[in-house]
Amino acid sequence: MNIIVQIIGAFAIIMSILSYQNKRKIRFLTCQVLANILYATQYCLLGAFTGMATSSIAVVKSIIFYKCEKDKGEISFIWLLFFEIAIIVAGIILFDGKIISLMPIFITLMFTYGSWQKSLKLTCIIGAISATLWIIYNGIVGAYVACIGSIFELISGLIGLIRLIKNEKNSIQN
Repeated sequence: MNIIVQIIGAFAIIMSILSYQNKRKIRFLTCQVLANILYATQYCLLGAFTGMATSSIAVVKSIIFYKCEKDKGEISFIWLLFFEIAIIVAGIILFDGKIISLMPIFITLMFTYGSWQKSLKLTCIIGAISATLWIIYNGIVGAYVACIGSIFELISGLIGLIRLIKNEKNSIQN
């Protein structure tokens, strides 16, 4: 079973890394949906239920953010507020008295805010910070492939950020 959990984590990582290499927010969100479905499955199998809950909420959030971005070109503040509250409620319900179970809540709150932002550059910055915190959480709960993957997510987020900055500079010069 452990090998299956790690394989699921590997596929989640691939999708998450791919998300940061997109220049369009809609593609970013599509990859995030797939990554979070896989992460939720992995955390469920590991018994890391706070991680599972926050990843599950992230799936719904990414789908709704995708639809808003595609249809209206922006994501309403109401949706941000709704998902931030849902994450907090899930955290309260699933809190098991261990400080580590609060970590996915904090990370997901931060990343939800980042993915709500219009600026993909800011999304990448917050994504890099989130990846750093996921490295710690994944190592503690035993999601070792996801831990290694979070390192790659961090690198991918930074590469995506550098690419966005370079593209921004090139368009200003032209």
